Amino acid sequence: MRLSEEQTEATAIGENLIVNAGAGSGKTTVLISRYIRLLEEGGLSPGQIVAITFTRKAAREMRERIDETLAALSMSDPRWEDVREQLVSAPIGTIHSFYAQVLRAFPVEAGINPGFRVLDELESGLLLDKAITAAFQQAVAENCPHLALLTEILGAQAVEEEGKFSRQIRHIYTTLLNRGIPVAEAKLSQLYEDLPSVEQCKESLLALTAGEAELAAALEGKDKPEMIRVRQAIITAAKDVVGAEAEDLVNLYPSLVALTELKGGRVKGHKEFVAGCVEAVQGLLSKGLAPLLGRAVLALLTRVDETFRQMKARAGGLDFSDLQFAMWRLLEHPQVLAELDKKYLTYMIDEFQDTDRIQHKIIMKLVRRGEAIPPGRLFVVGDEKQSIYRFRGADVEVFNEVRSQLTASNPLAEKQITCNFRSRRPLIDLVNALFSRLL
Repeated sequence: MRLSEEQTEATAIGENLIVNAGAGSGKTTVLISRYIRLLEEGGLSPGQIVAITFTRKAAREMRERIDETLAALSMSDPRWEDVREQLVSAPIGTIHSFYAQVLRAFPVEAGINPGFRVLDELESGLLLDKAITAAFQQAVAENCPHLALLTEILGAQAVEEEGKFSRQIRHIYTTLLNRGIPVAEAKLSQLYEDLPSVEQCKESLLALTAGEAELAAALEGKDKPEMIRVRQAIITAAKDVVGAEAEDLVNLYPSLVALTELKGGRVKGHKEFVAGCVEAVQGLLSKGLAPLLGRAVLALLTRVDETFRQMKARAGGLDFSDLQFAMWRLLEHPQVLAELDKKYLTYMIDEFQDTDRIQHKIIMKLVRRGEAIPPGRLFVVGDEKQSIYRFRGADVEVFNEVRSQLTASNPLAEKQITCNFRSRRPLIDLVNALFSRLL
């Protein structure tokens, strides 16, 4: 296939490039053409080029199309047959398959069994469900104080093995891993540090309730029995929390949380009194209980993580998160990094808009020499408008940051492919006219 001028510019091999290419722009053709240029003009072998695709299907298609091109070249030059043979073991695949390939080459340094198998998402998910169930059962059998605290706050039904809380634990666990955060390194949000202290919340609540008698007198005929009952309930709660420590709030939780549902109605004075007291109670619960509950959740997550790791070890497998964390730890070994630096001379990465933070760190560690990226060592293709995997930890800002980094040293490092080979001209014109007002 003959390349357009934009596509040809995007296949340059002497510079680090970031290619912004939308759907139907022929970016796979660009990737393959650049790969062939690296072989022909760059003098590289397939084993020196890391080509990372988003799916196994895309990797298979890329390998097949490169092989077809090499087969055509070998018709006039037999040396390309040797290159075709090398293509069989070339690192063309998903980022996780690349991790697995590297880890198997350095099992001792990685601290893993070289005979591991990669667990797919389905098998890993089923094992995680079993691990959560087992961890909850173990916590119950051991009278785990963290589970007891959560049970007291959330209710026994909520923390049953198949209850809502176990699903929330699963969600938190997978979210941490998708964001590249090992459970052992998870921490409570620093936002709680910015909240008013427990004592400040108490003082605010007491100050408000101290003016209740004056408010009642000012309301005169507007005061109603239900309004009086609401204010008295708040006053009673305020007296209960005066000498309470953070741990005591667990026992007071049912009555305090009920206050947060109170409404002040429309009567001026009473409305502001209730709203202020509710805010003070919410602050009290957030500051006093959130750290306790957070530590309890982290303890349960640690149980789940340990149980999950044991189950995966018995199955002889590593899941995608394991591969990623193991790869990151492996690159802490300077001698490993040096060997990889000699072995792999350039990296081509497709669908870069769906890269997550830890993947970004790993890639940067692989391509940099010192603080700089040598020319022609990094080639990424993506389209920030197609970033759809945030729920898996993908961060489109990674794409933007790499673009800024590369264009800072070379303003021409970003290439745009604006042509579309997938849609007819009238449809393209309509879409461009519509979305030009929105984007």
